Amino acid sequence: MRSRVLKLNAARLRFIARNEIGNSPLLYELARRWPYWRNQRAVSHGTELCIEGYPRSANSTLCFAVREWNPEIRLAHHIHVPQQILCSIRLGVPAVALIRRPDAAVASSLLRREWLTVGLGLRYYIRFYEALLQVRQRIVVGVFDDVIRDPGSVVRSVNAQYGTSFNHRPWTAEEQERVLAKTRNKPATDNAVRARGTKLKDETRNHALYPRAMEVYDAFCR
Repeated sequence: MRSRVLKLNAARLRFIARNEIGNSPLLYELARRWPYWRNQRAVSHGTELCIEGYPRSANSTLCFAVREWNPEIRLAHHIHVPQQILCSIRLGVPAVALIRRPDAAVASSLLRREWLTVGLGLRYYIRFYEALLQVRQRIVVGVFDDVIRDPGSVVRSVNAQYGTSFNHRPWTAEEQERVLAKTRNKPATDNAVRARGTKLKDETRNHALYPRAMEVYDAFCR
């Protein structure tokens, strides 16, 4: 039991540390040069496209689709911190910020991270998107439902905004099923999992930070 508690606390501390680094321009600039962060897909001068968002916001779905259509593309992704996007802007790298409703994003994160709390999840959701509101017009925004339905629409928006020519094609039912199976973004089919997800969404909506999270979501999606 003690060992499990220590592991959960260590995971929570790593999450906090990553987010604090990812919200600081100075610390992020230092961290992205470390071998660990370079190997973890931090943005660099050689990056062709940056895809970032709060966890469980269709990050993997869009990355898989883009790579399916552009096998040689150099992507920065899955660091889950706002400085990835801000650094992309500084380096002139096309950037996509993915967003999902806070109740769904935080609840889905809680399902997969038992050490996470609703308050911590909402706190960093708010900080992630607040940091990007000022550059909202300089990046492409991909809303979760749109990405799941048609990731090619996001690629089209990237090409239109940045003058790039990344490949894309219509999202067929077969391709969607294959990619979503890889990325685990399929709707939950287990009754217990669905019930827990609903409970976690309710807890998230009832938290004191939720109204601010929705304000940020609405402002970002305008």
